[in-house]
Amino acid sequence: AELNYTSGTAFNYNSMTVSGILKRSGSAAIPNDRATITSTGIYVHNINGGSIPTITWDEGSTLMITGVTSNTPTATGTYNNVVYNSPSQSSGTSTDRVFGNSLNNIEGSLYYEASGASGITIYDNGTGDRTVNIAKDLSITGGGLAFRGAGSSSGTKTMVIGRDFIMGGGLLQLSRYNNSSPTTELQVRGNFSMSNGTITNNGSSAVGTIVFTGSGNHAFTKSGGTISERVNFRVDPSSTLDFGTSVLDGSTGTFTLSSGATLITGHAEGITASGATGSIQVTGTRTFSTEANYVYNGTAAQVTGNGLPATINSLSLDNESGLSLSNDLTISGNLNLINGALDLNGKTLTVNGTTTVTGGTFAVGSAPTIDGYVDAGSNLAISDDGNPVSGFSASSSVVEEGNYPQRIKRQWSISGDSGENSKTITFTWTADDDNDFNWEGKIPSVFSGSTEYAGDAVGNSYDVSGATRSITIQAPISSAKADWKIGLKGGDDTLPVVLSSFTVSMSVQGFARLQWVTQSETNVLGFYVFRSQQPELEHA
Repeated sequence: AELNYTSGTAFNYNSMTVSGILKRSGSAAIPNDRATITSTGIYVHNINGGSIPTITWDEGSTLMITGVTSNTPTATGTYNNVVYNSPSQSSGTSTDRVFGNSLNNIEGSLYYEASGASGITIYDNGTGDRTVNIAKDLSITGGGLAFRGAGSSSGTKTMVIGRDFIMGGGLLQLSRYNNSSPTTELQVRGNFSMSNGTITNNGSSAVGTIVFTGSGNHAFTKSGGTISERVNFRVDPSSTLDFGTSVLDGSTGTFTLSSGATLITGHAEGITASGATGSIQVTGTRTFSTEANYVYNGTAAQVTGNGLPATINSLSLDNESGLSLSNDLTISGNLNLINGALDLNGKTLTVNGTTTVTGGTFAVGSAPTIDGYVDAGSNLAISDDGNPVSGFSASSSVVEEGNYPQRIKRQWSISGDSGENSKTITFTWTADDDNDFNWEGKIPSVFSGSTEYAGDAVGNSYDVSGATRSITIQAPISSAKADWKIGLKGGDDTLPVVLSSFTVSMSVQGFARLQWVTQSETNVLGFYVFRSQQPELEHA
């Protein structure tokens, strides 16, 4: 239901609960402190100018400002969802500061649409810090919205958007106003989407910053619109900014990726230090922290770009078309090869943490220096212990013929140079790899050429009790590529055929019937059955 109050006579009542629409279309004000707008209720301010009444706004309630043609209303307090929808507004005056010094929070979303360039201003003329919270989305589709200091104000003025920032048209100003000197920030805790409109500052000397903050992934999408003048961008620690294939361009401001932050790019040119290439193309200084994390997940082949620092915290590759290094790189943390091939491109790669391979690989001829290494696909893990292995490569394969029964079917090919330092190496295999061999009471060893590393030697260990078996050894990795194989401790003893059952019975014709079931017999050519030529059992 809708109650549209159009009179110029005072509207008097003791109390009112609004679950539908309460609209003011007349000159008389709605009384203060007498109405409650419920979660389904809407108060519509449908006049030019005036003031928003002081009433109770339940969670989910909506304040809608419409009908403004020039002078915007004044508003104070804390609101839930706010819709500013005045498409006939063509100008704004000094009274356009609808959300002035007294605005506290918008506990829902702010949807803004008007015409003309003035619109409304969320401002502050004080000398201290001030924060305005929009708990959900800020959506601008037309008109002008400014968030700025005023007069001689100073301090930090912050607007926090709890979810998404959507720029579909109109004008957003982030600025120092009238030669004031506050720091103005628009903090985005959700996604950034821009398809039209303009984000700018009020004057060439003004500076405002869009900050991506809070944990989680922030998607950056820019399919249109303009970012002009010195609009800065910053990604705070623990935040992840995902550019996809979008480009941040137009701004003469700066871009800063903070320590502990993560940048994701699908751009073919990665990130660059300057120029109109890569995901970030602001013309101010581009700062990429050496303690940040970088993810390349495009669909076409990518290069890291010359903006990637020489030292970074971590690097992840998730691009089946691959990634090539543009410069030498040291990763102080971990390297994650999720999908695609990492091509060193003749550059030097040093990984001081652990290289984890889940679906990716190193391109042929690319041999990095690694410390730790985990590859579930090749059943191999090498400890991260501060002793690097240069020129490293590793793979595993199953050799159906040639290894069994002296060795299990799976073998590993490892090359590199750990110098005189031993590495902790764990080999893992399955029951299928050893033909379900019964290891009870037996000890496995790793054989590399003529060198044996017994599972029960000092510093080594093994576990062959389950369907997945493993052995961990201390061994150096030599520069000569070598095959590593697993068999029984002690040398060249075979892994014997194991009988599950063997029975002897008399047939009806008086012959002996022999029946047996083997636990494993892969690569067995047959059986020899011997019978004593003596009738006495002790000679059999």
